[in-house]
Amino acid sequence: PRDPVARAALIEALEEQGQSEAALEQYRELKGKSAEEVRLGLEMAERLIINGERDTGLEIANEIRQTGSRDGDTLLLLIEFYNNVDERDLALDTAKALIKVRPRNAEARVAYGEQLWEMGQRKEALEQWEQLPKLVRPAHKGWYRHAEILADHATMDRSLRDTALESLEKALRIQPNEPTYLRLEAMLEEERNRPDRALEIWEKVRKVALDPTQELIRAEARTRIVELLASPGLPNRTEKRSLTVSAAEADLAAGPSPEALEAGLLLAELYSREENYVDAVRMYTKLRDMFPSDPDRLMELAIAQRRAGKPSEAVQTLEKLLPLSPAREVDVLVMLTELSHELDKPEEARQAAVRALEQGSSGVRALLRLGELSERRGDIEQAMWCYQTVLEAQPDHARTRMRLAELQLTTGDIAGAAKSFRDLLEAGGPADLMREAGDRALDLAEVTETTGEVLELAVRRTKREPNADEPRDFLLSTLDRVDREQVEVWLRGDAADETKQRDDDRVAALRRPLVAALARGSINN
Repeated sequence: PRDPVARAALIEALEEQGQSEAALEQYRELKGKSAEEVRLGLEMAERLIINGERDTGLEIANEIRQTGSRDGDTLLLLIEFYNNVDERDLALDTAKALIKVRPRNAEARVAYGEQLWEMGQRKEALEQWEQLPKLVRPAHKGWYRHAEILADHATMDRSLRDTALESLEKALRIQPNEPTYLRLEAMLEEERNRPDRALEIWEKVRKVALDPTQELIRAEARTRIVELLASPGLPNRTEKRSLTVSAAEADLAAGPSPEALEAGLLLAELYSREENYVDAVRMYTKLRDMFPSDPDRLMELAIAQRRAGKPSEAVQTLEKLLPLSPAREVDVLVMLTELSHELDKPEEARQAAVRALEQGSSGVRALLRLGELSERRGDIEQAMWCYQTVLEAQPDHARTRMRLAELQLTTGDIAGAAKSFRDLLEAGGPADLMREAGDRALDLAEVTETTGEVLELAVRRTKREPNADEPRDFLLSTLDRVDREQVEVWLRGDAADETKQRDDDRVAALRRPLVAALARGSINN
């Protein structure tokens, strides 16, 4: 009886049947004290509001607030909930309560300030954030947090950039070599249109971010340096580029070291950005020779060789990489598939793609890619083979079913394609893919005169997923395409006799998603 997962399943099942009162009773059995139970209650409340039962949804939220009035985490979740359902006054009231519960908590001050800012009380919001340096310890982290918050809001008020930099300078006086602080300073200087100053700071970031855990920030600094050096807005650009290249070449000449690797990557990225692909290949080759046991260097070289128009050399490099890096085997095989296709070696392309499929679900990409490339070349037979091979291994793979349905359409099998798109919608998949499949299914339904089947499918999908946007949007699009008389026939249980009464179950099934759609606001399409 205290299992929240089982209770959540029961609540969702009751909601799907339209029994919101029974669902509410089941939730109240939990008392809503743990974080998991609070989330469950707020999710249910939001669904009820979406489905037109606003008063009931807000009642649940109020009960949660009464139970967790002294719990900061509960109040934070409530603030997010109230904003999601457009109850900003209640969100502000909850944020004030949070401050009373956690007066010395920095994140509580941030949340209260955010709420004030969203409601146009910007002076009051800034006053809340000004307290962060006093609340966060050590002090430099407090100044950085203040600067970070102001920087996030500087698009609405440019003067905040200067204030953010002032706070950041105080943090940097204490921690002058902290890469995270320097990164924010460089970004703010770029926003202030001071590329020369930003370049200096990014250079420093690259030099001080030496810890292996800071690889991402180091890579970002490298990319920003390259972009600034390639930008015509940089003062004395030619001179600065020359100095950067000379310094990097000096590090390389000193022999293998972390500094040499960083210098080589910078030069290779700069040459690639300038579309000097020959020198980029030369630099990646040098790094491979300097660090022969590092598989990353082989991957970078293969990509550069391909970009430079040397597919055969790229294939050789990738074949050397395969035994060295099992973790990236699928990525390598996908690239080998593409390169073999470019080199007009269909057998090698198929072998690489099938080998990728054997590595698991992520390996599907290779056969899908080969199918797409084969379609472009007009090799429909090979494309069909690719998609069918995927479905033999993974029958429910939605994206492959989509490609196969589109291929049926290309070959003129209109009725078969229409059925395939309907079957795909019935099976389900990612929302973006379902939207695309829905558009295709509706177009083909009008051609094949099967709009009645699509209407039945659309209603069935909203019953199965009552809280999802995509099935509801598909139903609205279907109703827009279907003749009103046809809808009436369906409501009467597919009876053409106009004297027959509407079927209550079908009326309820259609009414629920329509009410939910209206509750979301204006409908513009």
